[in-house]
Amino acid sequence: MSDSKTKPNNPTYMLTDEQHQAAHARTMRHEEESKAIYRIEAAGATRREAQDIVWAGCDTEDAIEMIEQGKTKDEIINALKKNDEGEHFTL
Repeated sequence: MSDSKTKPNNPTYMLTDEQHQAAHARTMRHEEESKAIYRIEAAGATRREAQDIVWAGCDTEDAIEMIEQGKTKDEIINALKKNDEGEHFTL
């Protein structure tokens, strides 16, 4: 297919069902993460603090409640780690 007359102008790329489902799942996780970061920011945390809290795997509702009580990012992450019955998160 070295002849330009035989090459398609707009080649199509096909994804398998598994690739499509994996890409959709990643998109949905990213969307939910973005929503959680925005909600924590709206409660009074900085963008970076909100990201750290979400990326640590903390529950958004609990984190918002603690922010409203005046807790710091580190206090929130440490307190919510203790409540996760032995699950450990790293930043």
